[in-house]
Amino acid sequence: MLIHTMDMKDLESAVRDIIEEIYNKKYIGKLKVSKTPRGFKLDLALGFDDTPHTYAMEGNEKQFLKFVKCELMRAGWNGVEFSELHKIYFTRGCCEER
Repeated sequence: MLIHTMDMKDLESAVRDIIEEIYNKKYIGKLKVSKTPRGFKLDLALGFDDTPHTYAMEGNEKQFLKFVKCELMRAGWNGVEFSELHKIYFTRGCCEER
């Protein structure tokens, strides 16, 4: 019997899909899933690269994704928004008096 196991990139993609499913928004921040001796760990950088939100649990890939979904639903980040801002300078007319 062949058992398919997900690699870390597959798990990261699945976590992004879970976030989009729960919050109806695409997560573009840093996200890292790593293997621990008995399970998996998720680090989410929510605007603070030096102190990510970390979720860890013992179990297989399926159990880990179920755990992550439950924890992210419980987190209640519905009202939290981070965005990327780009400042654009226009050379003509930006400082004209009216």
